[in-house]
Amino acid sequence: MAGDRIDEAFEGKLGDELRDSTKIRLAWMLEQIHGENVLDVGCSQGTFSILAASKGFLVDGIDNDHDAIEYANNKMDEHFKDVSGRVTFIEDDFLFHQFDGKKYDTIVLGEILEHLREPELFIENSLKLLNEGGRVVASVPFGINRYWDHKKTYYFCDLFNLLNKKLSVVKIKFMGKWMAMVAEIDDSKSHSIQFDLPFLREYDKAIEILDLTYEKKTNSALNEVNTLRDGLSRKEIELKKIENKLIDVEAREKQIELLQEELSSCKNVLEKTVQLNIKEKDFLNKLRLDMASKDNKIADLQKQNSRLNDENREFSRKIGIIHNTWYGKLGEGFYLKLRDFKRKHT
Repeated sequence: MAGDRIDEAFEGKLGDELRDSTKIRLAWMLEQIHGENVLDVGCSQGTFSILAASKGFLVDGIDNDHDAIEYANNKMDEHFKDVSGRVTFIEDDFLFHQFDGKKYDTIVLGEILEHLREPELFIENSLKLLNEGGRVVASVPFGINRYWDHKKTYYFCDLFNLLNKKLSVVKIKFMGKWMAMVAEIDDSKSHSIQFDLPFLREYDKAIEILDLTYEKKTNSALNEVNTLRDGLSRKEIELKKIENKLIDVEAREKQIELLQEELSSCKNVLEKTVQLNIKEKDFLNKLRLDMASKDNKIADLQKQNSRLNDENREFSRKIGIIHNTWYGKLGEGFYLKLRDFKRKHT
């Protein structure tokens, strides 16, 4: 069957638990082989076919999966050349392959029926290929086993009724999550299995194993849910912290915007102040230049005044000298009379 990995499971590459259960099932099915000629329907990677050939049986394995048949042939050529003469792998559809009258003592339907929408067709075709007294050995997952390529779920009555309708079920085996039955050609049903107390106890035990398996899976799922819930709670707390930080960031961004606006305003004021300072400096420089110019003029005037004072003192000295002479006294008298004359006539 496409995607089947029976050989990897058998070799333990998919885990110890699956390896052990696979080996138990294949060993039980090997014990149920009757006669010499065996047909392994849905042989997949050829694991059961090679095991049966190793036990001395003549085996045909048939599967419509090219990759699986190629894998089986390669495995046999590389590791089981001693049985290659007793095994033939056929790449074809079981319902349409031409067997050319060949019949078998045992036909094995190992975990293939659950993949079929009409498993009755495989049972009917198996009947045509069985020798007198031949048997069918079939195994299926027991109970719910949801895989993408499974078409049907099998409980006890499902498999029993499917086989017992045209054959006679003579043996039933529960193996954990799997169930197997052996059915023979027996029109009289004289060899049909009896549902006695030991069988019912075995059936109850199989149901108990299923319940424990599902309980384990349920508990595991619940633990996982609780773990996820705890993780979710922690994530929610972290998310809340992040949201608070985002709020703080938004508030800070607003503060930054306000500060940037204030800074921009301050820059404008500063630019204006700088411009005013430049004007003030220009004015002060001009004022200093004017003051310096005026200081120079004052200094010049002071020099002139000092020179005039010197000249005035010199003139006064000379006047004093003249005043003390006869001509000076004559001139002073003349000056006084002239002044009085002007006062009277003005």
